[in-house]
Amino acid sequence: MQPLKIKYLEDRLRLQFFRDHPFEAFRPVSIVEGEVVEPEHPVRGKDWTRLSQRTKNPMAEDAVLFAANLHRYHEVSLTVAYTRAVAEFRALRAEYDIANAFARMEAESYGTMFSSEVDRTFEKEDKFFRSTERKKALDESALRARKRWRAILNLDSGMGNTWSRGQGVY
Repeated sequence: MQPLKIKYLEDRLRLQFFRDHPFEAFRPVSIVEGEVVEPEHPVRGKDWTRLSQRTKNPMAEDAVLFAANLHRYHEVSLTVAYTRAVAEFRALRAEYDIANAFARMEAESYGTMFSSEVDRTFEKEDKFFRSTERKKALDESALRARKRWRAILNLDSGMGNTWSRGQGVY
């Protein structure tokens, strides 16, 4: 006898969402949690009629939960709920991206210089490796290692002290 498979509506919606938006899986998401898990958002159930009521920059999970909410509490078919959630997701994401682009252009017009993500990462690494504590720790550990290990060379290995240049070996 096999146990019944557990199926959730959100799993079906999430699967379809990532089929339709495969690059959303590559969008960086912070997975750091505080000491407690955040309480559920106060806008839910019958009160949640627009995706923008919870956030102006929605994530994939927001769209999935919104579609499930529309289907459960507003008696909308799953197809219509998913279509509406995706449309609102795309509109909010486009609005957010355009606002960011204009804010960046405005800041650049005032002389702000923005570096790329790769440049920022290299700067962080350089800052870490240049730090005085790091240099001091490396110098101390190298000094300890040199004191701990010394080469012991036995110059007379029984084969003579001269190099034969490969002659007379055989």
